[in-house]
Amino acid sequence: MLSSFYKSENDGIINHKDVCHTCGVMDNFRELIKQLKKKGIRLIIDFYPNHTSDKHPWFTASIKGLKSYDDYYIWSDSASDDERKPPNNWLNIHGESAWTWNEERKQFYLGIFGKHLPDLNLRNPLVRNELKDIITYWMEEDVDGFNVVAASHLVENSYLFNEPVLTLNKAKNLQYENIDHIFTIDQHENLDLFAEWKKIINNFSKKKILIAEVSGSFPKGRMYYGNETFPLATLVYNSEFTQINENVTGTKLRWYFASSIDDVPSYGWPAWMIGSKTKPRLGSRVGDLLDGIHMIVMLAKGTPITYSGDEFGISSLPNEDNVQMSMKRESHLSIFRKLLELRNHYVIIYGIQQYPIVTDQVFSLLRCHDSKGFLVAVNLSNDPITLDFTGTSPRLPSKATLVLQSGHFVNSSLSNKEQQKVSLNNIYLGPKHAALFSFGPSVNVRDKKKRPKM
Repeated sequence: MLSSFYKSENDGIINHKDVCHTCGVMDNFRELIKQLKKKGIRLIIDFYPNHTSDKHPWFTASIKGLKSYDDYYIWSDSASDDERKPPNNWLNIHGESAWTWNEERKQFYLGIFGKHLPDLNLRNPLVRNELKDIITYWMEEDVDGFNVVAASHLVENSYLFNEPVLTLNKAKNLQYENIDHIFTIDQHENLDLFAEWKKIINNFSKKKILIAEVSGSFPKGRMYYGNETFPLATLVYNSEFTQINENVTGTKLRWYFASSIDDVPSYGWPAWMIGSKTKPRLGSRVGDLLDGIHMIVMLAKGTPITYSGDEFGISSLPNEDNVQMSMKRESHLSIFRKLLELRNHYVIIYGIQQYPIVTDQVFSLLRCHDSKGFLVAVNLSNDPITLDFTGTSPRLPSKATLVLQSGHFVNSSLSNKEQQKVSLNNIYLGPKHAALFSFGPSVNVRDKKKRPKM
């Protein structure tokens, strides 16, 4: 999945059909597509329908009130004739008023993501046609789908009602999280837009995909899957996994899966983002838990969306590129590659999912099909622990083969036992230590047999 590469200014797009000069030119993009196709790699690109840069020609024309462009963005008069007062209490994501006064037009414009990123008026048929034209353009360039950025924010309440205040902080200043965003997030009209875009994509190929990046809790995001008659988004994900840090508990991880996987309809497929450019690096957030978190998210049912570099354990901190860090990165990358290979195993693709042991200190994940399966066990605490999986699942045998363990930990009863059978009633894990086991006849990471009967 390729993040934004469009021609931009002030962190916003000024041309949806051109490549930023630092990334090259369109011929470079076409060559990228060509080479990826040769390798059987599909390319998904970010799609920004919610807002543009305030330097976009559309916005410049809208400020001037030029015909057709006058209503391209969300404009509103002041709430007071005597002063410049925003139309309502809506805030942008930075905790400031979502409304910015434009002196030339003598009106406020909406910018949920900041004053330099004005919101498009997606109720305007002309704007919707522009977006459909953009999708068509990139489909003709043979991309394999789109990741709809800020999908929850597409349409706002047309009456501009004030949003309910949840709480006030001690300084009595409203912050974005202090407001219940019932009029600016997940409006039902968002689905109409997804339906329009999905129809265009399906006209090219039903193998092309549409991904929805949603905000807030996942139950609301469920609606972007559409329904069985007309599915909309192929994948829906939120950023809740990017909140995971080294203090995460097994109970919290189980809750993440409940909200991101268990609530997905039968015609949908789960997905979650574990890293992004707007969040601290996964390696900085989870520390020695990095390999364990990767084992969990790479082998759970669904599609993990990782941020480039997290597979190495790259830190957010500067000047950390020393020999010791390089050795750790090689270890993390080796484990990540093995997990990628393992994702092709039919047990991981089609198997059921269970959680044999979950406490605040421990998280375990079981994937199995018939008598074959894989078990991930992670010690989330700072103390060593011994686990007994006896009786935790009827699908677990008494012994299993150790496939992988986190690279940072060497002083363990599991040391030097990879590819050997160990008893599941006495698994010793050191602090922040993770291990992956397999069981069943002839189970190995290269087992890519045809789809089993379900």
